[in-house]
Amino acid sequence: MAISSARAREGRQTKARSTLRRPLDASELAWLAVLPCAALLAVAIVLLGPPLGHALFEPAGVDRFWPETEVRPEPVEHARFVLALLAAPLGAAGVLVLARRPPPMRPDFVGALVRLAQACTALFVVLMLLAQRGVLLRAYVYPVQPRDVFSLTTLAAAAAFALAASYGLRRPLATRLRGLVRETSGRRVACLVAAIALVAVWLTAAFNTEHSIGRAESNHLIPWDMSETFAVLDGRTPLVDFHSQYAQLLPYIGAGALRIFGSSVGSWTGAMIVLSGLALLAVFAVLRRVVRGSLTALALFVPFLAGSAYLIDGRLSPFEIFALWPMRYAGPYLLAWLTARHLDGATPRARWLLLSVGGLVAINNLEFGLPACAGTLAAIVYVAPPRSRRAALRLLGDAAAGLLGAVAVVTAIALLHGGALPHFKLLLEFPRIYGIGGWVLEPMTAAGLHMVLYATFVAAVVVATVRAVRGDNGRVLTGMLVWSGLFGLGAGSYFAGRSDTLNLISLFSAWCFAVVLLTIVVVERIAIAGRRPSVADLVVLFGVLVVACSVFQMPRPWNELARLRRTTAAIYKQADAVQLVSETTTPGEKVAILTQLGHRVALDAHVTDVAPYSGLEAMPTVGQMQTTLAAVRREGVSTIYVQRSFLLTGMLEALQTAGFAPVTQRGDYIMLRASGPSP
Repeated sequence: MAISSARAREGRQTKARSTLRRPLDASELAWLAVLPCAALLAVAIVLLGPPLGHALFEPAGVDRFWPETEVRPEPVEHARFVLALLAAPLGAAGVLVLARRPPPMRPDFVGALVRLAQACTALFVVLMLLAQRGVLLRAYVYPVQPRDVFSLTTLAAAAAFALAASYGLRRPLATRLRGLVRETSGRRVACLVAAIALVAVWLTAAFNTEHSIGRAESNHLIPWDMSETFAVLDGRTPLVDFHSQYAQLLPYIGAGALRIFGSSVGSWTGAMIVLSGLALLAVFAVLRRVVRGSLTALALFVPFLAGSAYLIDGRLSPFEIFALWPMRYAGPYLLAWLTARHLDGATPRARWLLLSVGGLVAINNLEFGLPACAGTLAAIVYVAPPRSRRAALRLLGDAAAGLLGAVAVVTAIALLHGGALPHFKLLLEFPRIYGIGGWVLEPMTAAGLHMVLYATFVAAVVVATVRAVRGDNGRVLTGMLVWSGLFGLGAGSYFAGRSDTLNLISLFSAWCFAVVLLTIVVVERIAIAGRRPSVADLVVLFGVLVVACSVFQMPRPWNELARLRRTTAAIYKQADAVQLVSETTTPGEKVAILTQLGHRVALDAHVTDVAPYSGLEAMPTVGQMQTTLAAVRREGVSTIYVQRSFLLTGMLEALQTAGFAPVTQRGDYIMLRASGPSP
């Protein structure tokens, strides 16, 4: 009788506690904001996308393209992409505003709403993965839309292992394992060696020699990627008299390496691999600083590395695309490492110095560098928010000083190498041609894996906001979460323009970085705080295990050695072009070589190529031909070489109108001579 009375009393107390109103935790506020923010943003994207697109992103003012050029402007899609970027600041603002005056609510009601939001999130991920494979939403799948990314076996295995991992993290085994990951000097060195070895193995697929590049999956991309380095070797200066498409500063490093080791494909791919390797090791250093242990960092680094190297169409490694690695990714990951050190109280301690590096990264490549720089600034604000107007002004002053420092460095390089001030407006030339003009763009589908990537980046920013509001321990983790989220969202413009398989998988490295950081949060919550895993925790574990399955795509060193032995002709030595130029010029003469790797041809033929672009392929507009002819006149050039297979309708006529007539031809290459003494 007494026992039943006690149980009844306990039940009444439990019910009373469940109806007691209490302030909400920041994480609960974030989950309560998910569905309203998503609905509001979806309505804005649908309704405001068309008018904003036509008002802001119409290709008016872009140079006229040559006939036959593949042009698909996407003004509405670009506007909707910009609106979608508001999800992160909208979610963060919601948490900050509600945290000031958290509404008191009943715990049982709050729990139900949180579980509903998490269930909708999990359902969203499932639907997007099904759409990716064409199981659902078939009407939205274009022929170019990537579909065969992550097999059903991989997805099923990751789901099963996520459930097992969530169970194992709460068992006594997890407690015993924590002692094994304690940092020691021996483990630190061993894990660093292991990380270097893993990076080296994965990067072997990107190495090629002059005689193996013809069989490489990426051989068609080499002329695009390599031309900027050879332009610097030939005396051209990016932002002065050469219009770089991918990187403005990194070509100087590549040119320095080629001066030391020789101007071969092997030397160039080797130099690029070294830079990519350093960038990947910078991420390992960030993870080690976040988790304070090399063994744990290595365990997280493996899925990041495997996901970053996920094969495009099952054949092409992203590491082979040098316009990505290292031209786009190296600078941001170096900046992430320096940001993590700064947040941890290590060098560089001066904010203006860190932001100067951010400015250099942004100038090198706006597409990935600008969001990386924004991520660094946000990380600083999240970890050490200015508490007064004076502190805010001091932060703005540091940001301005950093930008001026970056501009000063680039200006000094331009003056020393090119003898002229840089033209920073050239940074926007190719973004306008691609983004506004619509050069070789492809439409984006309404559903697919790219939406999962997008949601991950938004989640990283919102989780960082929750941690900042609560004042959680782990300054570096909080800062890196917001950094990874903003970097991934900004870099997403790469896929938003040309929405195909290559550009989707090219974002995997940024996505994997955000996923492993979110995994740290989940593991801390389950294994350290001892909480029951939520649906959201399972989704994160599922994500990291999906990318971890990519480890089975690791290159086999013996296969790569065998590949390098299967040689072909040196297709990028361009013997016909070199011979034609050598026979029709004198050493040191200034010419314009509008062919693939024209600046390399100039080096081999001992002449100087004044062409401001890497070839006809990089000149899709009429205005770029006019810019080239202006450089020809300015330099007093009387000879131009073109590659017939890349001539578009109207190009040859434009050259003839400018006073250049075909004189001779060798193979695919045509020589044109000015009819007068100098055009």
